[in-house]
Amino acid sequence: MSDPLTSNDSKNDEIESSDNNILVQLSNKTLALLNQNKDDKNDSSTKNESDNEEDEQSYWQQSILSNIFNTKGNSKSQPRRRRNTDPNKQQRRRKSKPLENAPGPSDDQLSAPYIEEHHPEQPYFTRQRRQSEPPDSDLISEEAGPSNQIKQQLEEEKEEVKDTKTLFRSRVRKALAMSKINKMISSSDRKHLRDTGNLGVLTFPSPIIVPYLWARRDNKGHKAPFILFDALKLAITDSQKDENNYNVQTIFRIELEYGDVKWVIKRTGFDFVLLYFSLKQRNDLPFIPKIPSGLYRWFKSFFHSPQVRHELHQAAALERRNQLEDYLIKLIRTLNMHVSYELNEFLEIGAISITRDMGWKGKEGYYANKVDRFYTPMCSFRSSKWITEWVVVRDSYIAFNSHMSSLTPSDVFLLDKHFKCNKLTLQGTLDRVIKLKLHDHVSIENSSRRIELKGDSRKLNELLESIERITQSSPWIKQHRYDSYAPIRENVKVKWYVDGKDYFFAVSEAILAAKSEIYIEDWWLSPELYFRRPPSENEEFRLDRLLKRKAEEGVMIYIVVYKEVKYSLTLDSYHTKKSLQELHENIKVQRHPDHGPEGTMFWAHHEKIVVVDCRIAFIGGLDLCFGRYDTHNHELADWCPDNFKQPTIWPGQDYSNPRIKDFQNVVDYETSMVDKSQAPRMPWHDVSIGMVGPPARDVARHFVQRWNFIKDEKAYDKDKFPFLTPKGEYVSTRDESKFRGTCDVQLLRSSAYWSSGIERESSIYNAYCHLIRTSKHFIYIENQFFITTTENEENDPKYVIKNRIGECIVERIKKAHENNEKFRIIVIMPLLPSFESDLNSSDAGTIRMVMHWQYMSICRGGKGILEKLSEAGINSEKYITFYSLRGYDKVHHVNNKGENKSLRSKKSLLSLKARREKQNQERSSEDNSTHLNEPTSSKSLDKNQNITESKQPEVPFDNESKSENDKESRFSKVSFSDEKVGEPVVLKHFTEEIYIHSKLMIVDDRYVIIGSANLNDRSQLGNRDSEIAIVIKDNKKVDARMNGKPYQASKFAYTLRSSLFKEHLGLLEIQDHSSITKSCLPPIKPDILYDLTVGEEKPFTSILDDPASFYPPKKPKHPTKEDLVVMDPLSEEFYDYWQSVAHNNTETYRSVFRCVPDDNVINWDQYKEFVPDPAKVPTGHVANSEATKEEIEEKLKNIRGHLVVFPTQFLSQENLFGSIISNAVTPFEIFT
Repeated sequence: MSDPLTSNDSKNDEIESSDNNILVQLSNKTLALLNQNKDDKNDSSTKNESDNEEDEQSYWQQSILSNIFNTKGNSKSQPRRRRNTDPNKQQRRRKSKPLENAPGPSDDQLSAPYIEEHHPEQPYFTRQRRQSEPPDSDLISEEAGPSNQIKQQLEEEKEEVKDTKTLFRSRVRKALAMSKINKMISSSDRKHLRDTGNLGVLTFPSPIIVPYLWARRDNKGHKAPFILFDALKLAITDSQKDENNYNVQTIFRIELEYGDVKWVIKRTGFDFVLLYFSLKQRNDLPFIPKIPSGLYRWFKSFFHSPQVRHELHQAAALERRNQLEDYLIKLIRTLNMHVSYELNEFLEIGAISITRDMGWKGKEGYYANKVDRFYTPMCSFRSSKWITEWVVVRDSYIAFNSHMSSLTPSDVFLLDKHFKCNKLTLQGTLDRVIKLKLHDHVSIENSSRRIELKGDSRKLNELLESIERITQSSPWIKQHRYDSYAPIRENVKVKWYVDGKDYFFAVSEAILAAKSEIYIEDWWLSPELYFRRPPSENEEFRLDRLLKRKAEEGVMIYIVVYKEVKYSLTLDSYHTKKSLQELHENIKVQRHPDHGPEGTMFWAHHEKIVVVDCRIAFIGGLDLCFGRYDTHNHELADWCPDNFKQPTIWPGQDYSNPRIKDFQNVVDYETSMVDKSQAPRMPWHDVSIGMVGPPARDVARHFVQRWNFIKDEKAYDKDKFPFLTPKGEYVSTRDESKFRGTCDVQLLRSSAYWSSGIERESSIYNAYCHLIRTSKHFIYIENQFFITTTENEENDPKYVIKNRIGECIVERIKKAHENNEKFRIIVIMPLLPSFESDLNSSDAGTIRMVMHWQYMSICRGGKGILEKLSEAGINSEKYITFYSLRGYDKVHHVNNKGENKSLRSKKSLLSLKARREKQNQERSSEDNSTHLNEPTSSKSLDKNQNITESKQPEVPFDNESKSENDKESRFSKVSFSDEKVGEPVVLKHFTEEIYIHSKLMIVDDRYVIIGSANLNDRSQLGNRDSEIAIVIKDNKKVDARMNGKPYQASKFAYTLRSSLFKEHLGLLEIQDHSSITKSCLPPIKPDILYDLTVGEEKPFTSILDDPASFYPPKKPKHPTKEDLVVMDPLSEEFYDYWQSVAHNNTETYRSVFRCVPDDNVINWDQYKEFVPDPAKVPTGHVANSEATKEEIEEKLKNIRGHLVVFPTQFLSQENLFGSIISNAVTPFEIFT
């Protein structure tokens, strides 16, 4: 079927004989009209239109174009066409005084379009009769044509055409006329994008539009896509012929804009006609405006003269686009308050099309599709039959909706580096019409499945065109460094957090600022966790209460937690899911994986992720669960008798020591598993990171992929768990300038089919190996585990350990030794794995198994790192050393006093303002930290309230001096010192390892890897535990030193390493639980964070109203003595001091507590002699029960910080492997 708005007639080739006449007529007539309208050009360029028509062409343009298009020469091949006219309408068009000697209409004038636009200030024209017809008084028009003088000129021109010179001049005049026409057209003042709104005729006031549209339904009961057409802008900007189509239609390019979303659609004249008739068939719609009349005859007249076809076609195409644009705007206004899926489909705008920050908008429309999965999920019953769905193409995914009005997609196809797109063309010699009925097919494929789509040729070509644009610009389908899923992001703002206090405070600030969605993924999540301490003064900052508040504000919260194996772990993820989902319907929780035959029994989701509004994200080693909150003081005691004012910090099961008693029955969260008055808690050391901007969207994309995979596998038919879509790669940049920093970062992960439905990715492992091999000076590693191998044959079953990070370390040290380079690696790891039971007990198989593989990696079995170096004749202590962390504390016992088990004091019933005032009154005046106070305007803030840099104590290099923050200073500030006068007080000292849970590596003070991945096979190989990490290089340099020479270190890496070193060496000030410092804020200033998420609203937060008060004026800082101590990790002075602190602390703990592991204990006999009898001395207490308080404290004064030596010789003469039976039951891979 041919396009009714265009002419495709190929039989108009017989007009060559009249070309010259037509050209002469056109040129002279145009010049005359130009002269006639020259004076009125500026005044008549624009005018008001009737019947709600806007921005029409000015009269002089209409006059020129209409006269040109109405004055065609006769053509013998042109069929005679007479327009049926109504005599009554013709009579109304006449003037009162007829024009004398008016000629009748010519044959081609009858075929030209009739200009119906009335311009009162200028005469209008009517068509003339054909020369072959007799004069008809009813058809005689008044002053419809040019003046007699112009007619006479035309007659003279016909005579002069016979002369060649005169013909040449007429051609020149014709060219000049066309040039002026083009100039006038290009100077049109029509806007590029025109508003479709018509506020003057709104039926309802604007506040009612939203609920009105929400309640409207079509005749099939479907909701209308929630689109306010008043906010839509459009323009028809171009048109071209589709030569590839069998009926050669003209395609119009339509640009549309809705808020931040812009897109382009292409429509033919036939599409306009189909839209018109589809709307006319519905009886529930108002009067549908008619398509502009006469367009078919109008455009057909431009093909009569090959010499002027291009110039005239430009003018005609512009006029045609303007009329269709006006028609489309009128149609949108007519249907503004009605449900019209036909119009939405025509404009390619559905319910999810205008979602904010979804990036570039590509093709949308209905397509039949069929899904073929590479691996069929166990619980998925989704058929592979052909279904028709609304398909949405975005810059990083393709969404499928059951209907265009659906607010949530029925499937989301993410683009990745395995993406492929192929068009399946039909082969053979079938008739073209048959082929069109069979449809063309397109196949798209990623790492998890293949989807086949079919439709008509033009729609599929437009789909392919959108996909082609994605393949050229989207970073998600390209190969990236380390074979990662994510690209390198430049100029990013990131911030590190050491230990739980600062991290939890920053996370709570980000959650408070959430506006649209929150993503959380954890190995373990405790709903009753307090983000801020003490709990009695921060009841509103409990995790479940905070999430409930945001859910009530309309924020959607999506949570993924690891579904544990119940007989081996006591996380109770079902309690997490049940308690959170009962709070509000906006909180959605999924658990994964199942442990059936096709599930996984041994591997876990180990990521720790928090994402807020896809703008700010946190990753690292800290789960939002019990036992993780800590400061860099790493207190071991939290005993709160009634006579002490100090409130409890770790309530209930949050006070934990898994080495003594692991978590049990976490539903009863108020009951502690260990006796606070007798046993120490296990301090928790960890490192995390916050980021904003593009890398936060990368983290969100990883979460979305995980969520959708679990949804498809376990909950495909559950509507309460929707499919999620990632944010666009090219989102609005209105706020991106505030995200800019100085770091280049890249997200890494360990992921596979069982965890995310993708091919295995081990980019974390690749990054570790690459950075170690390319290191130049120094490597610092903090990790929960250290299990690796120095030699391995791929796929060789005799090698249990697969990752070859140890081999990379050995090779790098050998290279340094051969080149006589100064190179050093420092590794910090836990003294013991965090598993319950005594090492000598029969049920300690798990902890001994992990210890076995760690010692095999370091120094035993003939393949450890230290053994390989010794075989090469290298002194390993010169290049690599291993350390751990340990702390001690004391608890006050008052006679006849028991533990205060109440978690909710009466203070919690006071208002936040009253609690803060009371808290500040009770604080000592000597405490110079910045504390939480009632919100105060910035004008009333005292300058002393600004957070300033901590005053660093002097640090000597000899062992006899003490720093200012020794243990006595610490206890005077933190422990309970307000005993009642006259009551006997008993002090109990105990020790415990500080559990290192960090997953960190710093290379050359320039590169940093932080994440959730341990240094073992479970985290590194990719197809076992799922992990996420980030590699960071800060382009901002700071002056430092390396090996005694000036060195330009990256600020991020250098400041993080310096802070960790000072913490371990005891060079940091005491950290109060209720203080607010720069280190605990999000990676962007609070005012920026709130502006990005909540706009002008006042967020519910405990931060002072003046966010700038947290950021003191930047002044040049000179390095303190503490900074100088840790500045050069390769200097001999630093290393001697580091070693002296570690060895001195180790000797002191051995003397006072006789704690294990210890290098002096190499077999079980020595173990029994060394460790005190647990029946007499509780674990971790002072070994000599006869020692006095003065003797104990005199020895403990020698301890600095928390650094101790890792005992590589502990039980070196014993086999820690375990019994044959246990090995047969449990695979070795679980422990590696």
